[in-house]
Amino acid sequence: MSNVINNIDINNNEINLIDFNKSCSGRLTNLTIMLLEACNLDCWMCDYAKSKGLKKKIPLIPDEIVDLLSHPFFGKLESVTFTGGEPFAYPGLEDLYVSILNNIPNLIVNFSTNATLLKKMTRVFDHVKDWSKVNVFVSVDGIETHDEQRGVEGCFEETTKNIDELRKLYPGISITLKLTITKINHQEIEDAHDYFVDKGYSFTAKFVENNPYYTNKLNNDRNDDFSFNDDQYRIIFKQIDSIIKKDKQENKRINELKELHDAMCISGWKRPDRCLTPKQGAFIDSDLNFFSCKEYPPVANLSKVSLSDLTSMPEYLDIVKHEKNNSAKCTHCLSQMKMPARGGLWFNLLNSFSN
Repeated sequence: MSNVINNIDINNNEINLIDFNKSCSGRLTNLTIMLLEACNLDCWMCDYAKSKGLKKKIPLIPDEIVDLLSHPFFGKLESVTFTGGEPFAYPGLEDLYVSILNNIPNLIVNFSTNATLLKKMTRVFDHVKDWSKVNVFVSVDGIETHDEQRGVEGCFEETTKNIDELRKLYPGISITLKLTITKINHQEIEDAHDYFVDKGYSFTAKFVENNPYYTNKLNNDRNDDFSFNDDQYRIIFKQIDSIIKKDKQENKRINELKELHDAMCISGWKRPDRCLTPKQGAFIDSDLNFFSCKEYPPVANLSKVSLSDLTSMPEYLDIVKHEKNNSAKCTHCLSQMKMPARGGLWFNLLNSFSN
């Protein structure tokens, strides 16, 4: 791990940190770190479902992760999101969060979770001093259909009970419910929205998606699972349209739903098949593969290449060139949502991501 931890001066040569920041930190403001592949739920559309039996976790101790976040490469980093698998199943999460508080106190920390591990969540959240710097994103995929999609009986009740308890314990906590639209739950979008918004939670939704480098690695055998017929499509659109007309949520969440709505409109608007400006955010998986964006192949593996060397690599320079050439075309979308799923068209689009 010496390349990761000692990468400010990997070859014992002095680096001008001012020039370094100008050249490589760029606009990168958001980072997602996949702490582990293991999960306690068994979602049918996830490659890290419990039934897969995966145990891998990121090969860094918490202080090493904080050293990574403190590198000049991330000099303009505003937020880090911890995901998995289930991030609260990562045994070092409490120590990791405390270390961030002690060393990078202004960093916003986001957690993407299924909210079923309440005791482990409270061990982390007991250390929070400023809730404006913490966001919790909870996956809830319907009401009656949630357990079917998540593959564990009783998990809807467990999740909703836990988020209600978290709100009692931590009045300042920010919890957003995020629903992944699939064939299983496509009729429950509005019901789920109304249920949680009426309870004072934020709510957003997105289509089930393929990403060849994370979570859903679609293949030909699963084409039907990831697509919708015209009747299902109309049902989804009607619900999203109704939500948009009555929603009183904060701007960011409602704008995400409006993006989904716009993508489904007859006007022909569509998000490009891949992000046009991928350098603003980054993703590190549990193997330490570094992605400028999960829609692109990894730029490098940080166990072999230092962050200091990364920005001179052809793979990274190609990303920079791509962003520069397309900056004027960027739709400034707020999420990773793709075109709505419409049968073979959607499947072909998904397969094109890895080309």
